[in-house]
Amino acid sequence: MDSMNRFVDSTGIIGDPEALASRMRRDGYLLLRGLLPGDAIRSLQRQIGSIARDDGWLNRDQPVEESIADLSGFCVDPDPVYLTTLRKINKLEDYHGLKHHIQGTTEVFTAWIPLIDCPIEVGPLQIASGSNTGEVYDFHIGNGAGGIEITETFAGRWATTDFAVGDVLLFHSMAVHKGMPNRSNKLRMSMDVRFQLVSEPFNPNNTSSDGQPLSWEEIYAGWRSDALKYYWKRLPLTLKTFDRTWYDRRDAMGFALGEAGDPRSRSVLQRIVARDADPAKRARAQRLLEALEKAEKVLS
Repeated sequence: MDSMNRFVDSTGIIGDPEALASRMRRDGYLLLRGLLPGDAIRSLQRQIGSIARDDGWLNRDQPVEESIADLSGFCVDPDPVYLTTLRKINKLEDYHGLKHHIQGTTEVFTAWIPLIDCPIEVGPLQIASGSNTGEVYDFHIGNGAGGIEITETFAGRWATTDFAVGDVLLFHSMAVHKGMPNRSNKLRMSMDVRFQLVSEPFNPNNTSSDGQPLSWEEIYAGWRSDALKYYWKRLPLTLKTFDRTWYDRRDAMGFALGEAGDPRSRSVLQRIVARDADPAKRARAQRLLEALEKAEKVLS
């Protein structure tokens, strides 16, 4: 942590919209301590934690509130095992009541919300300060969010801090961010919620339930209230079609590596199988994944 910058705390200017906007433009983020009620966050954590424990992500002999990880259940998006658990979490009404990548407008802001106390060793978010002022950065495929990672290092510009339940980190959609390494025995539990002005162009893909084959009807089946159901249909939105330029480039990289038998292609190929609308692409990706698995069995 000696070489890592600390986030600038903006809690003290929370009542000054102009100062908040100026700092967001400069740094690309706002750290707001104690913004959310801790009881509501802890209640949601217990609901998500119960699902995670039942599916083998958390130690069954420890309280879900402790978030002690069971490493035997390790999996990541878009592994089918991971998606099975994610879809259960997506059905929680409180999870949506406190939503998730974004297009339509770049003027979208993410609220990253830790569901447990998240000191540095648990792996909170870090942001490259001021990176929001750039354009789309060059990238190669990776195992992180979206199956890509940028090549720019942003040396000396990364910042993070310790987080407590109730703290919120707001950041601009163009701010480069990633998780710190989790060096604890805990499963880092967090969620992110995204906001934009109704007057800005809206990508209709953002209303996807992120759940082939999970539908909104399935998500809503156990909800107590209708207040948030299909809320976007009641808004005067200006729609803007999703631009697949960068995802198409990512997918081409994944296919090229997959055809070469390179295991680095796995995450991208899994994403195509799980989420792409083109059945021919999904079938091709599935064939390459099966070939990778066969090759790995031969090597073992």
